[in-house]
Amino acid sequence: MHVYSYSPVTIGTSHKPKVVNGRFLQRLIRFNFACIIKKMAKTTERRAAREFYMQFKEQKEIASLVGVSEKTVTQWVSKYGWKQEREARVNGSKSRIGSIKEVIGKLTDQRLSLFDKVKEAENRGDKEESLALSKQATSIGDEVSKYNKTLENLDEKNRISLSTYIEVLDDIFNALNRKEPRLYVQTLEFQEEHLTHISTKFN
Repeated sequence: MHVYSYSPVTIGTSHKPKVVNGRFLQRLIRFNFACIIKKMAKTTERRAAREFYMQFKEQKEIASLVGVSEKTVTQWVSKYGWKQEREARVNGSKSRIGSIKEVIGKLTDQRLSLFDKVKEAENRGDKEESLALSKQATSIGDEVSKYNKTLENLDEKNRISLSTYIEVLDDIFNALNRKEPRLYVQTLEFQEEHLTHISTKFN
């Protein structure tokens, strides 16, 4: 069966119009479809690579996991600013606050352990060891106080205003509206509910 039953399609050029038969048109459609599929696959690979990169996997390992060359991963890291994003996540306030809280927790455990040893030394009548252990516990207590102060300063420094939060949120949803208007409309109810929640929280 021939595909010439399709109506000819005329493609305009700067010189003479060219008539395209049905077979060529089918090939053109298949080619465009293949390009779209290839682009979607590449996007999926890139997103997977980004997730692995944020997990601090080596670029060579990422390339193997995703199925692309290491050179491609390197290009993605540079083009899409993955390194800067990862550093920002590591050095962000939440990450730093979490690290400080972990240190405080460990120091507190050490201090409590020293207090137990102080009691044991006192029960044995070893005043010298009891005094030495007490000094260590006091020193750790001073460190905990310093870390707590740092924690308070970080929390105060990184607290944003409601107006700033709303501006950022508006930028995000305006970008969504430009790219996916239908999806934007579907989020309107969520936007209202979220802003009400955040406004109440700030107050």
